[in-house]
Formats: sequence, structure tokens, C-alpha cells
Amino acid sequence: MIKKLKTQIAILTENNLKGYILLSVIFAAGAVLAFAFHGKGAQEEEIKLYFTDFISNVTNSGTDAIKTFNLSMANYIQFAVVMFLSSVTIVGAPAVLIYTLVKGFSFGTVICCLFKAFGAKAFFIILCAILPHVIIVGPCCLAYAFHCAKSSYGMLAGNINLKKSLLTPLGFGLLFLCIVSIAALTQAYIEPLFIKLISSQFV
Repeated sequence: MIKKLKTQIAILTENNLKGYILLSVIFAAGAVLAFAFHGKGAQEEEIKLYFTDFISNVTNSGTDAIKTFNLSMANYIQFAVVMFLSSVTIVGAPAVLIYTLVKGFSFGTVICCLFKAFGAKAFFIILCAILPHVIIVGPCCLAYAFHCAKSSYGMLAGNINLKKSLLTPLGFGLLFLCIVSIAALTQAYIEPLFIKLISSQFV
């Protein structure tokens, strides 16, 4: 089963590589724009205060792993629903592209403010509190977003009937949620352990 799933993922990646690269470039463009027009002053202080308090809370009182997992999954389910709705509308393809650009801008803003607030220490936060789950979530979000945009474009071009336009993104959505559940577990149980290791640098 696992071997078959790996084979299917490899085939999908090979057949749709250009699309994945396109969305990756759009996401990166959003991040670059964030670095060029990043928030200053209050926004940087707000992010600094948030992460300082977060690290302090994790170190002193720990985290509610179940609550963290549920919140993460709620966010991923929300993303999956938005992408699915985009996939079954003729305006979904440009909406996905705009959404990807906005998410890249948001991500870039956070990273930029982290570096301005903490300097080189921001690397520790990114490596321990952001990167572990992003490594899993990032490719999944880009792949699912691309297939939803592809489905929407197929409806617009008349190449995909309504039944297929529903089943394909639904199947990818279920696969997406199965994989990102691993990311949610990472956020709930693994990242807090990493954060404790770097807490002395911030608390």
C-alpha cells in the first residue's frame, strides 16, 4: 500500500512538475515582496512579543498537545475546504494563484519581522518552531492548490466534466489531510521539545 502510494506520488510529481514550480515561484514572489515592503515598528514588536511569550509558556508550563493538534488540523481543513471550493468554480484558478501569492507574502512578513526582532537568533526559532511542520505542509499545500487550480481551469476549458471536477480535488483533499496530520502531530508533540532546547536564548 505504502509502496503504491509512493509510486503514485512520484508519477504525479513528474507529470505536474512545471505546475508545482510555478506555484512555488509565485509563493516565493510573495515572500520577496514581503521583504521589500515588510511591516515595521509595532508589527515587529508584536511578533517578537508573541514568540517570546510562546517560548516562555512552552518552557514553563508546557503545551496542550491535543489542543495544538486540533487547532492545526482545523486550519488545514479550512485550507482544504477553500481549495476544494475553488476547484469547482471557473474563477478558482486565478483565485488559487492570488491566494498562493498572499500566503507567500504573509510567510515572508513573519520571517522578515523575526530577523528584525531577534537578529541571528531568528534562525533558532525558524529551525525549531516553524521549519519542521512547514517541510511537510509546504509541498502538500502547493501540490493540492495546483491540482485544484488545474481542475478549475479544466472546467473553464470544458475538458473536465462536473463529476470528475468534484471527485479529483476531493480525493486529493483527503490525501492532503492524511499527510498534513503528520505535520499537526509534529506541531503538537515534536516542536515543543525543540523549542525547550532553545528557550535559554530567549527567556
